[in-house]
Amino acid sequence: MEMKRSFVIVGAGVAGISAAKAIRAVERECEITIVEEGIAFPYYRAALGEVVLGKKGPEEILIEPLDFYDRACLRLRKGQRVVSVSVSGRYVYLSNNERLRFDALLVATGRREVIPAHLKKYAPHLSTFSTLEDALKIRDALPSLKAALLRGKGFNALELARVLVKSGVQVTLVTPDKRLYYPALPDDENEHLRNLIREAGIQLIEGDDVNRVEEKNKGLYSVELLSGKTVECGLVFASGGFAPNVSFLKNSGIYLNQGVIVDDYLQSTEEGIFAAGDCAEIYHPSIGRYWVNLGHPNAARQGEVAGRNMAGEAMERLEIEKMRPYTIFGEQLYARWWD
Repeated sequence: MEMKRSFVIVGAGVAGISAAKAIRAVERECEITIVEEGIAFPYYRAALGEVVLGKKGPEEILIEPLDFYDRACLRLRKGQRVVSVSVSGRYVYLSNNERLRFDALLVATGRREVIPAHLKKYAPHLSTFSTLEDALKIRDALPSLKAALLRGKGFNALELARVLVKSGVQVTLVTPDKRLYYPALPDDENEHLRNLIREAGIQLIEGDDVNRVEEKNKGLYSVELLSGKTVECGLVFASGGFAPNVSFLKNSGIYLNQGVIVDDYLQSTEEGIFAAGDCAEIYHPSIGRYWVNLGHPNAARQGEVAGRNMAGEAMERLEIEKMRPYTIFGEQLYARWWD
């Protein structure tokens, strides 16, 4: 009896789910397993702000309905972590010592927020805003939260600033330089974003940085900036950028830079192993180097292309866009992928 083709997808974000749907559209009889470290059903991380605001519940930000996975014959393995990959053996190994065989593998593990090196010693005092659990924790703290200090310039920092100020929290946003968003915005868009932030009532401090975080009382912090300014608050968030979640691929033989190096077809240096979303690095002819294309729209498109290529359709190239619109503070701003 001929074995069914086996596809394994590591990561159940937008890229992973898009790939699974694309594979199933081509391969009706194959086995598709999605391995996800989190315990929640896959959800849109870009919608976490709406959860904090109380406008949407966890069930309203799901990527697909709960019954979708059974209907599409997808094996969703929640609460499972991949610890290593055997390229030659065609296995992924899980933290519970189980192994899963694959004919084709997609790495769609996304990225993680990085705490600036000089602030890592204050990690126990810092809040995070990357998961549904984080959003629910912040939502539940809102009734007693008066002030917050946020350090960073990525989507998470700006989205958290937006939802907190809408909730009546006094927000101070600190950016080490004059660029207010990553990926980079053109000068006119950067200035427009600066105006949006100030018009929202957020205190914007540019060209400064957090120096020290001290807990004065339980849930009350004193944050000292390099300039000597001190801010009292009940929530401190500090982002130093992001890093693709690819540490489990170390020593696998798959070529890594920051993320997984892939070609125009989203295939890595190893045949049959693909990557998509915020963990994949793609060559940009415009800048002559590899770069991670961030964001939900890119993840969805890359997952779809990777899925079709994994399933063996005529190989499809990914079109590289120089600029892409992002919704920031409720407005469409165009960001580019390089400094």
